[in-house]
Amino acid sequence: TVNRIAGLENKSGKHLALTSNGDDPPCIGRSRRPRRVVVHGGCDGGFMGIGAVLVNQAEVHLAIPSSGDKSGPPVYRFRVSLVGCASFKASFPRDGFGFMNRIGIDIGGSGLRAAVVRDGVVSSEVYRRRWDSRSVDEVVRSVAEVHARMGGGAVGIGMPGFVSDDGVVIASPNFPEWREVEFESVLQGETGEPVRVVNDATAAAYGLYRQESQAKRLVLFTLGTGVGGGIVLDGRPLLGPGAEVGHIYAGGDRLCGCGRRGCVETWAGTVGLRAAAAEHGRRVDSGEDVVMAARSGESWAQDVVERAAFHLGKVAGMLVNTLAPDVIAVGGGLSGAHGLFASAEDVMRQSAIPALADAVRWRWVGPVDEVAILGAAELVGR
Repeated sequence: TVNRIAGLENKSGKHLALTSNGDDPPCIGRSRRPRRVVVHGGCDGGFMGIGAVLVNQAEVHLAIPSSGDKSGPPVYRFRVSLVGCASFKASFPRDGFGFMNRIGIDIGGSGLRAAVVRDGVVSSEVYRRRWDSRSVDEVVRSVAEVHARMGGGAVGIGMPGFVSDDGVVIASPNFPEWREVEFESVLQGETGEPVRVVNDATAAAYGLYRQESQAKRLVLFTLGTGVGGGIVLDGRPLLGPGAEVGHIYAGGDRLCGCGRRGCVETWAGTVGLRAAAAEHGRRVDSGEDVVMAARSGESWAQDVVERAAFHLGKVAGMLVNTLAPDVIAVGGGLSGAHGLFASAEDVMRQSAIPALADAVRWRWVGPVDEVAILGAAELVGR
């Protein structure tokens, strides 16, 4: 069996560990004799062979030598042949290696968008695929096919919903059939590559952080159907089923999709804008309808948008007082109407502690699809 490992960049001089997938992997003839592991790799066009021995279930550590090039870390590509045992995987030290080829995937309710990320830059060639259904099998199959089509590599995925820090999708409003799905583990088995699955807004927040060279702490709001968000503190994204900034209490008693009342999502997302329009006796199909009406000077729509901006700014002020961010960013489809929502920044500065508010840069960033792809890819191995 050949287990292909993505390109690795030797940054730390640490070892690469090959470990068994199971407690008792099937071996040819079920022999307990030592099995040979052969690694073929190279740097700067020169290839070498490194031999190692695998005894039963023991780990094999493969030392990666230095190329002697002092201009930067050497880059290697490997092919690993496991002679005799059928099922093994590579485990990558999270702080020890960088991957030459990373693929970022942004998963949405209707399909996925994927691109290769190299040196912190998202390729202009974006792969798209629509779902035939939203089942686990369909999404896994689609991701695996796109991964193969793009030439393989480490995979980072931004997934809407509640995602644990080990890549389990606990639940997702966009994928109602999904409950406690071990998405990350399943995809690693399908692709044979390192995989990282995080919440999509967390991926977007980390992508923005990577672009903000001077930011240490960043909070992102995403205004779409609801209100999502991500938090990065001192370079570390808040992972796991947290950072649900859209479900911070903002006021009122409108029922939220989470089951609670008064969340900022009931004011500032499309769902909230539609509910507010209904209170004015108006029936609208989308948040954009409210925005267009406000731009046309209709007073009811201007009132809806003004109240949405007020509650968004109020919650942003709470987060400034709690986290002291350098940057508060607002993205997503509705953020394109930032001229109408501009008062949110003023409310934040009025409600937060002045010394903390003065240190905040407020950014309207528009669509976050590309930064979500960047952030997801950059989180592989972290």
